[in-house]
Amino acid sequence: MAFRPLHKAINHVPTLLENAQNQLKDFPKAAQQTLNGIAQRMPSHLLHSASVVAPRIFSKPLSRITNANVWPYITGSRLKPAFRLFLDMADDMSMLNIYRIDRLIGEKELNGRLDIKEKDLTLLASIPDPHLVYSAFDINRYASPENVEMITQLFTYGKRITRYRGMTVTWDQSVDSDVWTFNIDTANLLRHIFEDGVGGRTDIRRFVELGVGGGSMIGTFAKTLPNATDLRGTDISPYALMCTRRNVEPYLRASQSLSLFLGKGLMPFANHADMIVSNPPYIPHMKKPDATDPYRGTGLIKEIVESGTNCLNPDNPNASIYVCMSSLSLKDFHSYLHHTPHVRAHMLGEEIEVPLKIFSVNENDPWLSWLISVHGLVDSRERLASTGFRYWHKLSAWKITPR
Repeated sequence: MAFRPLHKAINHVPTLLENAQNQLKDFPKAAQQTLNGIAQRMPSHLLHSASVVAPRIFSKPLSRITNANVWPYITGSRLKPAFRLFLDMADDMSMLNIYRIDRLIGEKELNGRLDIKEKDLTLLASIPDPHLVYSAFDINRYASPENVEMITQLFTYGKRITRYRGMTVTWDQSVDSDVWTFNIDTANLLRHIFEDGVGGRTDIRRFVELGVGGGSMIGTFAKTLPNATDLRGTDISPYALMCTRRNVEPYLRASQSLSLFLGKGLMPFANHADMIVSNPPYIPHMKKPDATDPYRGTGLIKEIVESGTNCLNPDNPNASIYVCMSSLSLKDFHSYLHHTPHVRAHMLGEEIEVPLKIFSVNENDPWLSWLISVHGLVDSRERLASTGFRYWHKLSAWKITPR
């Protein structure tokens, strides 16, 4: 990530604050968090130093930016105590354990390194081979009646802590507005990447994630890749960037840096990444991506296929891209691959079948009908009765490399 010095910092602080407020005017909570962060992180000695260095965080889609301004440092969001729900998924996804937290987690620990121990927990339910992180039908099937009520209340409260493969992340719906936190897609992609032998690789120095959400994936690889010193991520939500910084920064080693960009696409990462991961939007839209909306439907998948390998480190023969895919997007995906002969892709392991749980799609009958007839969405009234979900698709993980 490029950095630009701001000479005579004391003269630039008012402009820095004004730019932050203007560029985040559509996100008032995020703007306030950012402005507070500048004030908190501007020590007096820096105000008198020769220069201040601030990371770029873009306020428009990255693919449309050619000369972005320097942005102030965006801080991690802050949480208040009152977290009682803890989810712990087995590495192989064979079991999801749902716990009640029996102690008060203080504000400092909640916003730092979390250390949840077994003695702090009461097991409420163990769900084998979960299709979702939250399924009311599974909870009713595997929990006692009194625990069903408690679990439902805890999920409704909108605060949870999740652990998978040693990475613990927090999510609070009142703070992390519209942030995609840890879900079954995240777990499935991580599982297949680790089964591909990525854990512990020493040749990965620059790691990039497109769409960081709550920071589960970038945080996991920050902890498990010993030489990954340059960690970069994007998201279209400033709240996701603040959530990621809150969840990941406490676990960074002294040699590691975390750089976050607001926007879409691959533009900032040309010719540098040793590894790129993404759980992109994978539901096709009835209107194809075009110049007016290049990221509509499977547009990001298209960009990853067509341009992703150009962002890989040419000096690392093992540099690669890992993406989550749905059976609904495979038709588009294979079409993009067919027209991009300089890349190759193969599926890792086996697919898993999961319910379609995207309300903007589930409540749109024309879209559903089109997905069923054109892209193979499964419509099962029988499964509706047994699981609570009528529409199903399959998730898979793919590895993309240059030919």
